[in-house]
Amino acid sequence: MNERGFTLLETLVAIALLGLVTLVLGAAIDFAVSGRRAAETAADSSERLRLAQQVLRQRIELALPLTAPGAVRPILLFEGSASRLRFLADIRRPGGERGLNILDIGLGDDGLVIARAPWQPGSASLQAAGQIERSVLLSDATSFRLAYYGSATEGGAVGWQRDWRDAERLPAMIRVELAWPGGDWPPLMIAPALSAVPR
Repeated sequence: MNERGFTLLETLVAIALLGLVTLVLGAAIDFAVSGRRAAETAADSSERLRLAQQVLRQRIELALPLTAPGAVRPILLFEGSASRLRFLADIRRPGGERGLNILDIGLGDDGLVIARAPWQPGSASLQAAGQIERSVLLSDATSFRLAYYGSATEGGAVGWQRDWRDAERLPAMIRVELAWPGGDWPPLMIAPALSAVPR
């Protein structure tokens, strides 16, 4: 530089360096923002999955070992297949009062769904006696599999079973496996709180 100011070449080099620094800074900011978005998306998916697991655990633990009235032998009002679970639970209804409700958990067109409806006291089946309320637990669930551990009858073989119907007792453990676009979650093992011989 001389006393008259910067030369044209010095000015062009300074502008080029400033442009390069701006480009690098912009790329770093874009990388940080996209990384934060990805972390927030992963955290949101993880939180949705955690909440779905929590709801499933809470609801399945409420299964009651009630038997069908008038049956020749005690048959539980509990129906479990490899892809759907229906049972009675004593839960709070929308009005605030407690009552026996039929809970139905399975994969529907809109994802993993839990449906709830009042049970008709004295009914020998899991037929709803009122309006069915549906809640979608995970809208992007792609697979839902269940297995039941225990012996369905007194003195029967103990082991994992794909179906639990016409049983005399609740299963000792229920294994829940779920797949979704983020991958498969580890199997969730749930013990119904009252998995004893029915009353």
